[in-house]
Amino acid sequence: PPGAAAPAAATLAGALGRTAEDPVAFLAGLDIREAAKDLPDTAPSAEEIVAFGAAGGRVLIVQPVDDPALSVLRAGAWIDALHDAEPATDEVLRLYAVPGAEAPDLWPVLKDWAAGGTAPGAVEVALPEGPRPLCPWPLFATWLGGGDGFICAGSG
Repeated sequence: PPGAAAPAAATLAGALGRTAEDPVAFLAGLDIREAAKDLPDTAPSAEEIVAFGAAGGRVLIVQPVDDPALSVLRAGAWIDALHDAEPATDEVLRLYAVPGAEAPDLWPVLKDWAAGGTAPGAVEVALPEGPRPLCPWPLFATWLGGGDGFICAGSG
């Protein structure tokens, strides 16, 4: 939500040594890959994530699994550690691993989540290889074979 964007943008801008007078414009224009190079190797704590959620914020991470610069397993380990420290982070944060190097636009999913309060589960997307679900961490789309398609399966 725009109200939650202001503190998030200010925190991120500060970490990057920048300012964010218009938080929404700052976040919309941010090149994450370039900005990530300037960020310190720290991440928000479970308490900070829960506080962000209490203010109406939601975090949806869409991580292409073929991106050598950003590891989906590292992001997953971070989310697992957050959940272990504070299970309420599950109501604020979702990670979706995307096959290939291109991430689909999940902005509508994030907007619906922030507006409606229900955390998203599997999200059906059209990828170049065909339709399949994107599954929230720690689940992954698993091929059933034949014409049965994919299901979300794993340790979640």
